[in-house]
Amino acid sequence: MRKLLFNLHLYGALIVGIFVVIIGVTGSIMAFEEGWDRLLNPTLYKVQPEGAALPISGLLQAAANAYPGQRVSYLRLPQDESDSAGVSVRGFPSNPVS
Repeated sequence: MRKLLFNLHLYGALIVGIFVVIIGVTGSIMAFEEGWDRLLNPTLYKVQPEGAALPISGLLQAAANAYPGQRVSYLRLPQDESDSAGVSVRGFPSNPVS
């Protein structure tokens, strides 16, 4: 009986362990998604600088003009002069574009 319980516990733990590893790996990929993008696609965030950089208020205003009726939920600031800014918005537009 003891050997049977030991084997059930062993194989059950191996099966559950597979799911834990999958969840851990996919969670790590999601957490470091921007870093992976920068590593695998180095030109993804690079832009040719034109003129002076916008202040934070200018970036928020540009996002509000581009996505009226939506709220800015995330603003990624450029890390250097050739890096682009990023913005995420959330909500539904008050005047959807067709």
